[in-house]
Amino acid sequence: MIVSVCMILYTQHTVLYTEHTVLYTEHTVLYTEHTVLYTEHTVLYTEHTVLYTEHTVLYTQHTVLYTEHTVL
Repeated sequence: MIVSVCMILYTQHTVLYTEHTVLYTEHTVLYTEHTVLYTEHTVLYTEHTVLYTEHTVLYTQHTVLYTEHTVL
């Protein structure tokens, strides 16, 4: 599954990014269509395609409210 987005919210999990593609696995990811909010662990992020595997992905067209940890 390939999804093009700008906003992504992460929690307590490692996320590896490159300059055009994001690969990540395991655990739930909620994201929408704008800025990037993420938490804990190394994050190298990019500006384009997102490839992801395993577990639920919920996304909308606006904002996402998250819990526990948040880094702006």
